[in-house]
This record gives sequence, C-alpha cells and structure tokens, in this order.
Amino acid sequence: MGQETVKGMIENVIFQNAENGFTVFSLEKSEENSGSLVCVGIMPKISVGEYLKVTGSYVNHATYGVQLKIEQFEKSLPDDEQSIEKYLGSGIIKGVRERLAKKIVKKFGKNTLTILEEYPEMLAEIKGITIERAQEICAIFHEQAEQRRVIMYLQDQGISFSYANKLYKRYRGATIEIVKENPYVLAEEIDGIGFKTADSIAFKLGMPKESSFRINSGVKYLLMQATGNGHTYLPKDILINDSAELLEVDGSLISNALSELQMQRTLWQENIDGEICVYLNYYYYAESYVAKKLLELSKTVIDKSGNVESEIASIEKATGILLAENQKNAVGAALKHGVFVITGGPGTGKTTTIRTIISVLEMRDYKVELAAPTGRAAKRMSEATGKEAKTIHRMLEISFEDDSRHQIF
Repeated sequence: MGQETVKGMIENVIFQNAENGFTVFSLEKSEENSGSLVCVGIMPKISVGEYLKVTGSYVNHATYGVQLKIEQFEKSLPDDEQSIEKYLGSGIIKGVRERLAKKIVKKFGKNTLTILEEYPEMLAEIKGITIERAQEICAIFHEQAEQRRVIMYLQDQGISFSYANKLYKRYRGATIEIVKENPYVLAEEIDGIGFKTADSIAFKLGMPKESSFRINSGVKYLLMQATGNGHTYLPKDILINDSAELLEVDGSLISNALSELQMQRTLWQENIDGEICVYLNYYYYAESYVAKKLLELSKTVIDKSGNVESEIASIEKATGILLAENQKNAVGAALKHGVFVITGGPGTGKTTTIRTIISVLEMRDYKVELAAPTGRAAKRMSEATGKEAKTIHRMLEISFEDDSRHQIF
C-alpha cells in the first residue's frame, strides 16, 4: 500500500500516550461519503473536532486492520459553520461545550474563529459570557495556536514531537526565538537531544562553525562524554585538541572558550601536579564534596567498646573457620574507621573478613545494611554473606524528576 495525503476531522481519539505522543485516532475524511480512517503516529495533544492534513503510508495491522501510519501532519481550522460548531463543542477549549458552541456560532457564523483570534471582547455580547470569561476562552485558543506553530516549526527542524513538546513546556511562546538564537540549548537542557543533533539543526539555521554558542557547547559535550568513561575532568591540552578536531576550528578559539566558560562559572580549571585539569563546575564541586566527606568519615571512630579479639574467637568457634592475622587486623581496623577499604585478589579471604565484620557488629546490636553499585554486585554480595544486599540507589530510595536529570530521595 502506498503513501497518501488525507484531510479530515478527528472524530475519535482512541488512545494517546501523554509522555511520548503516540496516538491512535479515527479521521473523518473531508471528501463526501468517503468514510473514516484509523491513523497512528506521534502527535501533539489532539481533540475531537480538530482538522488535520496527514501524510503517511498504509499498514495492515493483524488485529485492527488497515491503518495510516503518519509521517507528516498539519493542523488546520474548520471553515464552515457546522464544522466550527463541532470543533468548539468538542471540549478542545475548557468550559466550552456543545450548547455554548452553538450559541457562539449562531451569533458569529463563519467569522467565529476570527472573533476568537482578534476580537475576544465581542464574545461578551452572548448571554452568559462575561468579559473575563471571554478573555479566558480566547487565551486558551491563542495558546493552542501558539503551541501548534512552535511544534510544527521544531518538527521542520528534525526535532521529534516528544522533544518539541518538552521544549514548548519549558519556553512557551519564546521557544522559536530561543532555538534560532542558540540551538545548542537543546543539547544542554533537553534530556535525549545530543550535541550532534543540535549541531545539525544549527547548520540548517546557518550558524557559523566559529559561533561561540557552538564552541562552548562542543567543549561541554566532550567533558560530559568523558564522565561517561569515569573521568570528572580532562587535561586542558587534550580537551583543546579534541574540541578543535570535533568542531573543525582553530585551537585558539577553544582556549578563548575555556576562559569565557570559566568566567561564566561553567568550568573550573585547576593545576594538579603541574597539569591543568578542566572540570565542569558541578563535577568539580561534587568531587570536592565527596573527598571532604570521605575524609570526615575516615576520622570517625565507629565503636571502641567490646573486645574484638574475643569476639573473633567466638565467631571462629561457631563457624569452624580460623582467620589469618591480616584478616583479624582488617576486622579490628574496620570497626575503628568510618571508611575502610578491603582489597585483595581472588581467594585472599575478603568474603570471610566481611562476614566476620558483619557478625561482630551484630553481636554489638548494630543494624547492618549492605549496598553495592550494581544489581549484579548486590546479588553476589548477598550470596557471599547470606545477608540481603541492595543497590545504593535502592537503599537511598533515589528516583528521578520528570526531566530525568535531577535525582530526588
């Protein structure tokens, strides 16, 4: 089945996912006696009564039969009285239902949408509509028109509906102007849009390679990429070379960008053992905070009470496992320090040492929690110790806010 363009009115929204915009709806075709068509695709919020022009390819669903899989669409407004009444009465404008829609269209006829757009005060001529209510109705109508304009523009730039919708929610009517001025804001503020996508959009918009917006964003992109490999910073020389190669600009422009970003407090540069290291600001402060906390914890004595030698002897007797001198020393040291690292190759007795530490703490009536960075590591820890272990995220009950970037507890 080939591609086709169809115009019509939405007669039923069968399903719509508010998160990603995936929508299933039936479209009543504009052509007389042409019937309805089920359409599927990624769409902005749509309502019964809206008019669409959709282009897509037909697919034959095993359960639901022939459907039009939408590749492009445009929203339009109805132009005859019956359609306008149906559109307004569909509930698309909060507080306007069939009865009120009938009154409005009866009063203004084909000019109804022009009145909503340009002369909202005239709605107050209808019995039951105050001037305040008229303004509310028109404000909603304007916002919907604005959202359509913004999302269609962003989709023309290759941005999917779900990302376009996120941008609109954040910037509203200023979205197009913000994207035109600095497309790289997409990569920095919308989770899921990367630097390369933003760079492609900037290229379409005619932004020069040497733009400070582009260079600053490219530098930040490389530093973020480094964090994915476990690095909180990059040596300055490496960062300049890699940025110049990525952006295809002279290294002097990168050096200038580093200075500018440091003045903006976006970057931190620090001399560590004769090497200039460049951090994203928040990673620098995060690393400094963690180091400070580890130092504080390492100086914290957990428990001086009890006789660790006799406690270990009691555990050895109960388990039938004798600890080496180094293992005993490790158990004693772990009970004295808030942070303690036990390391060694396979078969050196790490698991036995950890089990003994847990047993001593439980003998002293402590509640012990075991945590690991990953689910697999937690499972291994549980199997080795016989105690429940959790991932760190689960133990701290960490989740993410809507934008998936900020953790909450």
